[in-house]
Amino acid sequence: MAVDNCEASGELEQLDEYPDLCLDWAYDEGSSPTTLTLFDPRGSRLATAWITVDDDTGVSLEQAR
Repeated sequence: MAVDNCEASGELEQLDEYPDLCLDWAYDEGSSPTTLTLFDPRGSRLATAWITVDDDTGVSLEQAR
C-alpha cells in the first residue's frame, strides 16, 4: 500500500512538499483479523517504528469524517 496524492487541510504553505510515505500493512490473522499494523518497510527502524490498531478501537473512514 502506498500513500499518494495526499491532501493537506489548513495552510498549504506550511509544507514545502508532501512527505514521501511508503507504508505497508499486516494483519495478525488472515481468516479473522483483530489487529492491523502499519509500518514503513524501507525504514531502518522497522522493529521499533510501527502503529498497531485493534479492531475494538479503530473506526471507519466514514465515521472519522
